[in-house]
Amino acid sequence: MTRRSAALVAATLLLTFNGTPAHAASGSPSRFLRAEQPVSMAWTPDGTRLFFDEQATGDVRVATADGTVLPQPFAHLDVDASSETGLLGVAVDPGFPQQPWIYVYYSDPTLGLNRLVRFRADGDVAAGPPQVLLEGLGSQNRYHNGGALVFGPDGMLYVTVGESHEPSFAQDPNSIGGKVLRLEPDGSVPPDNPIAGNPLFTFGHRNSFGICLDPATGDLWETENGPTSDDEINLLRPGGNYGWPNVMGSGGPEGAIDPGRVAMRDGDRALTFAEAQAMTKQIAVAMAQAGFARVSPNDPAYGATASRRAISSAITWA
Repeated sequence: MTRRSAALVAATLLLTFNGTPAHAASGSPSRFLRAEQPVSMAWTPDGTRLFFDEQATGDVRVATADGTVLPQPFAHLDVDASSETGLLGVAVDPGFPQQPWIYVYYSDPTLGLNRLVRFRADGDVAAGPPQVLLEGLGSQNRYHNGGALVFGPDGMLYVTVGESHEPSFAQDPNSIGGKVLRLEPDGSVPPDNPIAGNPLFTFGHRNSFGICLDPATGDLWETENGPTSDDEINLLRPGGNYGWPNVMGSGGPEGAIDPGRVAMRDGDRALTFAEAQAMTKQIAVAMAQAGFARVSPNDPAYGATASRRAISSAITWA
């Protein structure tokens, strides 16, 4: 499967399906099965399966390479789904299926915490309850929870953690808030992290909404929202300080790293905003021509936060 076709399948699943809970549908596989607020996705290394999260239901779903969504969820977690809490991130072990682990970040309604867990896959369903790898910050503030997950070229798991509306956490090396964490696949701290014994990889982050790996270069990129302006796309460097709360955007004090400038690319050329907007419309048109539900920038679901998060990750590699 090419990167472009994979992106189209992902965009199809995650841009259009918003509304009717997937578990309320019939028991047969369907390319038209609807999903409830899908916010994160991860392909298996061979491109045959796409795992994606439903923020509100707590279901981890599976789709095949042709866009068929399997009727039975891979796993279900009870979640605190309110504002920016819920089922927030998913990643597939790069050694899958020999290492049959699916990683999930979610807001636990009983504990009032964000948690990182992993499930052992048995075919297209989880084989039992998850293993807890990390107890995160409290989710009571509802906002700035983080939860985006990706494996790096080094085989380590990178985890975004928001500062939970407590800006001071972002500059505190003893707090996991406002950080990108670097963990071994079993949740332990790698010995070569920037600070020995500390899961911190980068700090000074506010409200991380995404993280991805550039497969061509091995670079890791992180996105985060500013309070009213200065949303950032950051190229991550070990031990890097990205400024929050002392600065937003570029022009920070000595030692702080300015955000990158590129949101979408066509080969080596940065796309303008107008070109990026046109690409999203082209994907919507292609979906409509393929017989999927009508989607346009005027539809309410197009502008929903969950859809924006999903399509931004899909289109990055379109």
